[in-house]
Amino acid sequence: MKPILLFDFDSTITNVEALDLLGEQLAANGRLTAHDVAQIKHITDQGMAGEIGFGQSLEKRLDILKLQVVDLQDLIATLHHRVSESIDRNKTWFLSHSDRIWIVSSGFKEFIAPVVHRLGIEPDRILANEFVWDSRGIGHVAKASPLAHDQGKPKVVAAANFTQPVWIIGDGYTDYEIKLHGAADKFLAFTENVRRPGVADVADHVLLNLEELIELDRNA
Repeated sequence: MKPILLFDFDSTITNVEALDLLGEQLAANGRLTAHDVAQIKHITDQGMAGEIGFGQSLEKRLDILKLQVVDLQDLIATLHHRVSESIDRNKTWFLSHSDRIWIVSSGFKEFIAPVVHRLGIEPDRILANEFVWDSRGIGHVAKASPLAHDQGKPKVVAAANFTQPVWIIGDGYTDYEIKLHGAADKFLAFTENVRRPGVADVADHVLLNLEELIELDRNA
């Protein structure tokens, strides 16, 4: 039985962390400082390496960003051009296997869905956070979402009740946690964009690019 292929989004489907990119864009517009951008990236790295809880990492970054609805349009436009090279050159493979490809991310569906649509991945196959907007028009994570909290990914994957084997493909410790907590059968560290030593060390396979996953999947 062929596995369900669960892809992380940031630094896997794309070659950038979306909230880091957003910070750079807001700095270019004068709404953030260079110090703010550096702080956001540092917090991202701490969360992805498992040095702080992901819920804490997400909340800290959103507090700095003070995201507005209008900011999403520019972010999405840029993310379309930041799809990882090996994924971009294998779009036809995604389209032909879209019936068993899902996205699981602690990022936000509002910017993930438009980017993965051209890979044949529909919104009902995206497990991700969603924004809520306060009276000032500032975006916050919906607190009810398990993905807004530590170990959220294992919980939402387990709740999906997949009947096939599950492989998780990602670059961060939160992706490995899906296997660690029994919701996936294999963790494949995707290192085309970033290699995190503590993450690669616990992977069943370390992937340099998508072609290596395609070969593993072909032989599964």
